[in-house]
Amino acid sequence: MIKQLVLLKKRDDLTVEAFRTYYETHHRLIGEKYLNAHVARYVRRYLETPPGMAAEAMPYHVVTEMWFESEAKRDACYAGLRTPEAQAEILADEAKLFAPGGKFTSSVVEIASTITPSTDA
Repeated sequence: MIKQLVLLKKRDDLTVEAFRTYYETHHRLIGEKYLNAHVARYVRRYLETPPGMAAEAMPYHVVTEMWFESEAKRDACYAGLRTPEAQAEILADEAKLFAPGGKFTSSVVEIASTITPSTDA
C-alpha cells in the first residue's frame, strides 16, 4: 500500500470553522470526483490550534491522506489530476480555500511500533 500525505494551510481570511465546512461540503467532493477510481482510502485530519497560538500562525491546518493499492493506481490518479480539465477545476477551488504556497505533498514510509500498555498505576 502506498500512502500520500498532503499538508494544507487555510487562507488567513477564513475562520477554522469556515475552512473545515467548505472543505467537507465542497472541496472534498471535487477530490472524490478524481480520486474515487484510484484510491483505497481518503482521509482528512484537521489539526487543532494549540492554546495561545493564532490559527493563522499554524504552518498547516489539515493533513490529507490517500492510500493507493499500487504505484500504477497512484500514477493513474496523478495523471488524471494533471489533465487540463481537472487542473482548472481543482486550482480554482483551491484558491478559495488554501493559502498561496501552503501546500506540501509527499509519499510516506510508515513504521508502526507495537506498544504494550504498562500495568503500573
